[in-house]
Order: sequence, then C-alpha cells, then structure tokens
Amino acid sequence: MELPPDDIEEDQNQPRKAFGLLKGGDHNRLLKSIQHYGIEELIKVCQIEEGRYIIMDGNRRFKCAKELKFEKIPCRVYPKMNEGEFEARRYEMQNNRRGWKLIE
Repeated sequence: MELPPDDIEEDQNQPRKAFGLLKGGDHNRLLKSIQHYGIEELIKVCQIEEGRYIIMDGNRRFKCAKELKFEKIPCRVYPKMNEGEFEARRYEMQNNRRGWKLIE
C-alpha cells in the first residue's frame, strides 16, 4: 500500500537508535538514492488501528522520504499484532541482514 506519512508513526521503543542520520555520509547516500530511484524496498509497518500504522522496519528510509516531502510512502502492511509478536517480527526483519563484504 502507499500510505501518507502522517498515518505512519515511528516506534519509540525501536532498539536501534543510531540510524546514521547526521548530515553527511550514509544519510546523504540514502537520501540521494531515494531521490533518484524512489523507495525500492518497502517500508514495513504494522497496523495499530484503522488509518494508523507503526514502523517495524525502514526507519531511515521513512525519515528520508519525509525529508524529501513524499506525499505517499510505499509500505508492506502487516495486520495488527500483539506486542510480543511485533517485537519478534521486528527483530527477525532487522537481524537477518549482513553487511556487504569488501569483495562484493
């Protein structure tokens, strides 16, 4: 779904606090990529109630989209879930990644 940014909330309990959003470096690379190509990997959100969603994965992309004044943000919407399932699913989404190897 494409959702308006005002319908999406950032998760204040997000365990990853350092998103590298200080001006420069990673932030500028991501911002320029989204500006040029759009959001290529959907932001994952969980429905809280009708018309309200909370981010599970994609905080940096969401912040860049807001900075770029996107009117709609492409999202994968998960149905409302209890807190334990939400935490477990978010952990799996964010933990099952590995960084690029130098040769790659």
